[in-house]
Amino acid sequence: MAYCIWGPGLFSNDIADTLRHEYPLLLSIGLEAPVIEELLLKETGLTNEKTGLYRSIFWLTMAQLEWKKGRLTPRAKEKALQLIRSGEDLSYWAEAEQKKRQKHLNQLEELLLSPIPPAKKVAKPTMHRCPWQAGSLLAYEITTDTENMGSHPCFHHYALLRVLRVDRSPISKLIPDYYTELMMVGLYGWIGTMLPKPEIAQDLEYITFSKLPLQLPWETIMAKLPENLQQKVQNQRPKPISDYCEYLDWRPLRGNPQPLTFLGVDPDFASQLPEGLLTAPCRAFSHFISMDNFLCKRLHPYLEELSPDIDLRL
Repeated sequence: MAYCIWGPGLFSNDIADTLRHEYPLLLSIGLEAPVIEELLLKETGLTNEKTGLYRSIFWLTMAQLEWKKGRLTPRAKEKALQLIRSGEDLSYWAEAEQKKRQKHLNQLEELLLSPIPPAKKVAKPTMHRCPWQAGSLLAYEITTDTENMGSHPCFHHYALLRVLRVDRSPISKLIPDYYTELMMVGLYGWIGTMLPKPEIAQDLEYITFSKLPLQLPWETIMAKLPENLQQKVQNQRPKPISDYCEYLDWRPLRGNPQPLTFLGVDPDFASQLPEGLLTAPCRAFSHFISMDNFLCKRLHPYLEELSPDIDLRL
């Protein structure tokens, strides 16, 4: 297994990133440090003593993480100190980086020889459960992004979304029973000033979240490549992505009202979906990517159906 290492710092590598993410999660569900060590050795593929630099990185990182949580095991301490004092870890590094690496090793050795702090309580991870099931019809009030879209004619209007799927996203590869849920939604070609009745969706069609194509047709891409490259990539057609379905974070910003209103659920909605709609989404709308922005731009033309005399110029 290959890992990326981008510097001599103790945490400047993929292994440290994995350990820093997984270790507190495993602690939070009540596992003891020695058990966690074995689980993470297997997860990183470093059970073999001959994995050299990678295994050195593992034990140095593990020792520091355990010390800071007040749970340094004799095994991790012994492994880390042996790697530092024997010069084994330093031997894996190019001469140009050894001085910086030695500085980090000296700091870690000093830390490991100092009194271990009391064991810190580790909070259990937050897991979010979607309040709606697949097939639910939701009205989304465009009111969240006041700063950027507050003057748009679509602001304070309602859009219609269908929950197409609820996916599970484990918070850790090692504890799949602990997961948060992601809501995938589709967008109807409709906008209104009042909450509609659920039956309105029967006469509406799904539309994309943006007007631009997400990817060029494969044939167009192939035609632009030299013949020798065409032969190499002809079997590497990318998996299709869809702009008909996107992930949406349903949790409102702190201090803001919930912009989503449940209108009803259609248990047979899947039979009415256009072919190919449920392919991989390309975005995840959250508090960092404004759903309001996309909806205002996409639903702007539908305002004319709502009020024919409205000025559609932006």
